Amino acid sequence: MVRKRLRSAPLICTIDVSGFAAVMLALLAMFMAPVMFVDVLNGPPVSLPKAQNAVLMPHAHREDAMVIGIARDGEVYFGSGRVRIEELPAIIGESLAGGAERKVYMNVDRLAEYKVVASVLDEVRSAGVENIGFLVAYTPPHD
Repeated sequence: MVRKRLRSAPLICTIDVSGFAAVMLALLAMFMAPVMFVDVLNGPPVSLPKAQNAVLMPHAHREDAMVIGIARDGEVYFGSGRVRIEELPAIIGESLAGGAERKVYMNVDRLAEYKVVASVLDEVRSAGVENIGFLVAYTPPHD
């Protein structure tokens, strides 16, 4: 009697982690993408002044929002680009011609000099914009 030798298939001892990697990549993109673009959209990193009676300004995060940032060293930014104060009326006029909201959001460092802020406000008003909002950090009232 001839015996047949049974050959078994070789064992595959690996774990397919492609599904895990895809989920981790999606989570990474979901949580890191907004953080990476915050400074790009809003200009310089600033230490905002604190206020207890703050009002939500959700339109400040829109893509076409006119956000002017003033850093503590006096540098002025329109969106993510540094500008000179004298250039603001022309830049604001171009944004308004492109359909932007007639409101400017000021992202001012709490240690910025008042004379720089006043100069920027004068230039914004000379561009025809009277609706100006200051972005602040909300602090809950103490009991």
